[in-house]
Amino acid sequence: FGKTPSTFHIDCADELEKIIRLTGPQYISAFILEPVSGGPLGALPAPDGYLKKVREICDRYDVLLIVDEVVSGIGRTGRNFAVDHWGVVPDLITVAKGVGGGYVPIGATLVHERIFEVFESSGTSFRHGETFTGHALVCAAGLATLNEIEAGGLVDRARRIGGYLGEALEQLRALPIVGDVRGKGLLRGIELVRDKKSNEPFPRARMIAERIASEAATLGLLVIAGTGCVDGINGDTIAIAPPFITTEAEIDEIVATIAKAITTIASAETSARP
Repeated sequence: FGKTPSTFHIDCADELEKIIRLTGPQYISAFILEPVSGGPLGALPAPDGYLKKVREICDRYDVLLIVDEVVSGIGRTGRNFAVDHWGVVPDLITVAKGVGGGYVPIGATLVHERIFEVFESSGTSFRHGETFTGHALVCAAGLATLNEIEAGGLVDRARRIGGYLGEALEQLRALPIVGDVRGKGLLRGIELVRDKKSNEPFPRARMIAERIASEAATLGLLVIAGTGCVDGINGDTIAIAPPFITTEAEIDEIVATIAKAITTIASAETSARP
């Protein structure tokens, strides 16, 4: 559309309102979004102003706002929830990975009091259980994880060390195929492009993201390869999400390894071009 993220958020929000009006607000229950994306979009944050405008639109048409924080929730971006960066209060939040700390499979839905109250005042129970819901062992592990995060001040640490990570990754912009570096806290991504001036993506057949991820793994670093961020097919990204206890020295090693992996694949691509 020939616009920058700083101005395009208005158009995106206006498109939401247009769809609500065309469909009919009475037929739309909720709008679901990721405040900061996970792997497929390479940790792409919502542009400033977008979430605030979306909240206003949802309120105007009585549509619930649900934020998917399965990846970003419980401190990953340096705040309890990624949506907190924009000062917006959703109606429901989905969380998972951060609650279990990688130890157990667990997920949860956080519900605003005003939503819960609708069920209470109508005399209908807030029934949301399925098989294995509230499993005692899994819940105990989840509670222990949350207690450890709180006791260790790990959300604040993710903010501080995540800021260091963001600054360290900025040096990658100088590499020939890096089109963007983005993210928040300890959820960061790099977009890889064939042409830095136009941001033209590599053809999907070149499998740039997968090759960089493979090269990084050979060097001892695991990253997430993402594809399709431009049009659903083309558009390569890699994402990283280091542990909350990562040190500055380890971040320096992470960034150096990513730089080496990208440089290796970029050189191979240059040699392969006619």
